[in-house]
Amino acid sequence: MTLTPSTRSLLTPQFEHFAASARGPLHAELDSRNQDAWKASRTSAGVVVAVADGMGSKPLADIGSRTACAAAVAATELWWRADDAPVSALPSLIESLWRTWLGPVAPDDARTTCLVAGVSQRGALVMAAIGDGLALICDDSEMQVLTAERMGFSNETHALGRMPTAGAWRVATRGEVPPGTAVLLATDGVADDLLPARRGDFARQVIGSYGDLPDWQRGFELWRALHDWPTPGHSDDKTVAVLWRSR
Repeated sequence: MTLTPSTRSLLTPQFEHFAASARGPLHAELDSRNQDAWKASRTSAGVVVAVADGMGSKPLADIGSRTACAAAVAATELWWRADDAPVSALPSLIESLWRTWLGPVAPDDARTTCLVAGVSQRGALVMAAIGDGLALICDDSEMQVLTAERMGFSNETHALGRMPTAGAWRVATRGEVPPGTAVLLATDGVADDLLPARRGDFARQVIGSYGDLPDWQRGFELWRALHDWPTPGHSDDKTVAVLWRSR
């Protein structure tokens, strides 16, 4: 994958975002669905991005991941509107919506990770994560990784649909997001191939390579880079979402 830094800069101090998902070679060979998903929303409440990775061992993992992204975005927007709600309420709201929106689908058949990040109209950041993959925030001085390092096989990770989940969520908030701050959400098809010390560099590289492009082209170019992922023997689906404040 070639990510060439752009020489142009974003001139307006606003929050930007884009995302893409590419089906992995294994699923392409089997002609099966991408089990990753993403969703983004920009409303008067703020901007939210979510990424999910359905567990490949489950028959309806693709439905689980798509529903998780929709639930995470909607729950974040609802949480913003409840000014006095503690951040600890966000994970349970996400899971409640997810289980409701699954309808007749059994949660155990649709297990999925879920990563979400949003910046409210007031400029405050909230992030929540369950399961593996990578959720990080970096600025000029530090990088904070919200997700835990994965232990064991991928189907042993914490996930929606696997009980109990109350203690499995990780949440973080920041009251101020200074210019130059970047947020990255990625499924393990990407995260597992990144050196821990270079994760923040990868986030900035994605933004620098595609962030100045027209909205429609950002996602396409990122999708192409994920589709042409350079790691030998890679097989997993890959999804990346970025959210940043321009300088």
